[in-house]
Amino acid sequence: MKVLHINCNYMTSALHQVMMEHLDLLTENEVFCPILIGRDTCVTPNRNVTVAECFRSVDRLFFFGKQKKILRAAERAYDFSSFDLIHAYTLMTDGNLAQHLSEEYGIPYVVAVRDTDVNEFFRLKPYLIPRGIRIMENASKIFFLSETYKEKVFSYVSKEKAALLNDKAEIIPNGIDDFWLRNKNEAKKLTEEPDQNETIRILCVGQLVRYKNMSAVADAVEKLRLQGKDVRLNVIGKIRDEKVYQELLSHPFVSYCPPMDKEELIRYYRNSDLFVLVSHAETFGLVYAEAMSQGLPVIYTRGQGFDGQFPEGVVGYSCADDDIDELTERIGEVIDNYSTLSMNALREVDKFNWRDLCGRYAAIYHEIAEA
Repeated sequence: MKVLHINCNYMTSALHQVMMEHLDLLTENEVFCPILIGRDTCVTPNRNVTVAECFRSVDRLFFFGKQKKILRAAERAYDFSSFDLIHAYTLMTDGNLAQHLSEEYGIPYVVAVRDTDVNEFFRLKPYLIPRGIRIMENASKIFFLSETYKEKVFSYVSKEKAALLNDKAEIIPNGIDDFWLRNKNEAKKLTEEPDQNETIRILCVGQLVRYKNMSAVADAVEKLRLQGKDVRLNVIGKIRDEKVYQELLSHPFVSYCPPMDKEELIRYYRNSDLFVLVSHAETFGLVYAEAMSQGLPVIYTRGQGFDGQFPEGVVGYSCADDDIDELTERIGEVIDNYSTLSMNALREVDKFNWRDLCGRYAAIYHEIAEA
């Protein structure tokens, strides 16, 4: 079978390319990636990827005008009669195009719902909520990264419609690069009774922007240090907001490293004791799974993408993004249960194996095409 993947984010992260390389072993695929004219990208596209620079920054203010430009670019690129299925990777930007093509050419489609769909489109452009709901209603399947995120999305629809949409919902998390699973670490340990002066090394990986909320982690570390614990924080990521960077570096216990490739990053994971990131918004968060592969317990935001991947206290703990006292307590709980959490993290990280996840996608594709 042949699948058209509509993915406006394909060129911004290697995540999608790794996924597609696994899917290419199972189905025939073409990827259409509509992007902003002149946008910086970090991925070299494979030969089955068509990148269309087809809209400008101002077009983002006018959803329907932007969609017309994307549609024209797609129609120039493909003969749609050759496709058996469409996979849209966002609800609004990609899903709207998928629904139009489905109506025009009779091709079934599946759609994923992302953080930007809810926290940007639904929240800031509520007039688009009915269209988003209609896209989900007409899809053959709706993909969510976690049960928690599905519940968040369904809070925008009536109970009756939520029940109908739930019948076609599939929970499939993102996978991580095979590199991390090939190079899993051994389980880590702290001393049985940590000395007050034992150094606890916390790691944050992500862009230095306000919504990543790294300052909350620094504040929690400061509280722990006032309690007499030697806790240090290492932050790795691109500086997107200079004020955030300066706030973090104002703490003498915080160190910073710029972005690095995975071969170097793995050393920092292995030299850390736990991973903490309580972003204000997060669709999924690959860094949590990467950290797990190196035996690190994780603390993640309650109600965001990674929450619900595992029961509370299995690989770490959820925490409110605005409660420093709770975050301080959660870090203490990780220290108290460290060995068990580290072993669990290594055992459970195989959940994020792209080979198995793409096998699930391919099975769903065939099920829909054969219906």
